[in-house]
Amino acid sequence: SPSYALNNGESTNLDLSATGTCPSGDSGSPGGGGSSGTSTLTTLQTSNLETTDKEFHFYEFIDASEKISFFITNRTLAFTEVGFNVKKKTNNATVTISRLEKLPHYVSSLNDVYQYLLVETENLENNIKNVEIKFKVLKSWLNTKKYDKESVALIRYHDGWSTLNTTLVNEDNSYVYYTVKSP
Repeated sequence: SPSYALNNGESTNLDLSATGTCPSGDSGSPGGGGSSGTSTLTTLQTSNLETTDKEFHFYEFIDASEKISFFITNRTLAFTEVGFNVKKKTNNATVTISRLEKLPHYVSSLNDVYQYLLVETENLENNIKNVEIKFKVLKSWLNTKKYDKESVALIRYHDGWSTLNTTLVNEDNSYVYYTVKSP
């Protein structure tokens, strides 16, 4: 399970999500195939990343039995809601979600990405479980790209890209809404 740690510009582990389309059977990796083997953490300097539209959520205390859920108020971010549990009680936890302007040179890019989002946490190292993310995609973007709304997937970067099981849940005049469970 990934470590989600942010130490204000010190080394941290990258947990990155992208929304876009992924052909059936594609793992989300640039070459289209799956990967196997042992997984290691990708470490980078977060102070070097160009991000915008940051949103912070701070929790003074989270009990192990408590379900945390918060709405994303910044409407420019594709994520609309994030929920999770912690394995053990924790204090002074922070979750930050921001949009990446560009990927670090050592992270392979994907085609047809709606948004690259960076999720960083503090004081939640190896302590998150049952993550659920709700997000939206503009219908106008789907129409311009000529994509089927059923083909949208949340793709997560952690030692490589992997496509998460994404479910279309609703739509309105402007957006299509999805939900996904993340490791």
